[in-house]
Amino acid sequence: MLDIFSLVGKITINYADAVNNIEKVSKSAKETLENVDKKADSAGDSVEDAGQAAKNADSGFTTWKATLANLASTAITKVISGCTQLAEKMADVTKSAVGHYAEYEQLVGGVETLFKDSSGKLIGYAEKAYKTAGMSSNQYMDTATSFAASLIQGLGGDTAKAVELTNLAITDMSDNANKMGTDIGSIQDAYQGFAKQNYTMLDNLKLGYGGTQSEMIRLINDSGVLGEKIDSLDNVTFDQMIEAIHKVQDNLGITGTTALEAGTTISGSWSSVQALFENILTKVGSKLAPTVMGFLQQLSDWME
Repeated sequence: MLDIFSLVGKITINYADAVNNIEKVSKSAKETLENVDKKADSAGDSVEDAGQAAKNADSGFTTWKATLANLASTAITKVISGCTQLAEKMADVTKSAVGHYAEYEQLVGGVETLFKDSSGKLIGYAEKAYKTAGMSSNQYMDTATSFAASLIQGLGGDTAKAVELTNLAITDMSDNANKMGTDIGSIQDAYQGFAKQNYTMLDNLKLGYGGTQSEMIRLINDSGVLGEKIDSLDNVTFDQMIEAIHKVQDNLGITGTTALEAGTTISGSWSSVQALFENILTKVGSKLAPTVMGFLQQLSDWME
């Protein structure tokens, strides 16, 4: 968005320069013509002198016309170039906004299918995810739908509880990434693996547990969420794994890292702002497109 404002400023400056240069040339032309009058007066009845003055004036006027034409051509070229760049930037913003909105509609459809009557609650969490998880609404919903089916199944179809645990899991993922410096994508992959009873990426969380089934058992036992020690994962559901991971991260002081960094660090604040800006593009996407396209059409007509 800043590039657009910068381009508008450049166009304004180029226009102002063009006007200033033309005024200078006009002043020069006026002085040339006044010089003709003076020479004609001093020549008196001398036709020869008057003729020479006229010749000099014609030469000066020809030079002035060439200079003016060159200045005008340069100024117009700069203005048109600036307008073209502005149009391109506006088109990029429009394309981005419409694209985000199209993705948003598709993701909302998936959320409604999976979470049914509880989908509104999840969408509400998604809209605030720029603060709690450093994610845009679209990123949040995309992550949620990647493991929601397994979570809901493990909860016996309880979509209301699934929403809360989904929000807990995504926040934990973001907190882990911010605290441990791990790529959020590898953490999301790990959770998706847990949903499919694949524990090889448990070590991606950097919580001190290796990527094996026995290590997941150890993590769950260490968390104490089941109230008893287990030696098998046969009766452990995905939602219980989410709660166990949350407990371990909470004990390590990882919980709440994303929200804290969003208000106290430059990188955290910037991530939050970027996510919020994506939300803004998504929200206005459906209305921005016709507005900007109308502007571009008017700009095109004006340039012609």
